[in-house]
Amino acid sequence: MQRVIESAAANDKALECNASPFRMDIDDMYIRQAVKRGAKVALGSDAHSPEELGWMRYGVGICRRGWATSDALLNCMGREEILDWAS
Repeated sequence: MQRVIESAAANDKALECNASPFRMDIDDMYIRQAVKRGAKVALGSDAHSPEELGWMRYGVGICRRGWATSDALLNCMGREEILDWAS
């Protein structure tokens, strides 16, 4: 995971925080390391129905425990900012 985080930071890529309680494949410890190194985090619900959108609270909790502030989350970027980041 260290190599993935380093590569994401070095190449201006984002790591996904999957909020599904059945996935949660990145934990707060790795979120914290990614944020410290300057990698962005994309928070996703993995929802397959409207009822599953509530899972976002789990992902938000993981990101908060990893000290991810709004400037580290792709979800908090405005349209122009995300387009600039992606290009």
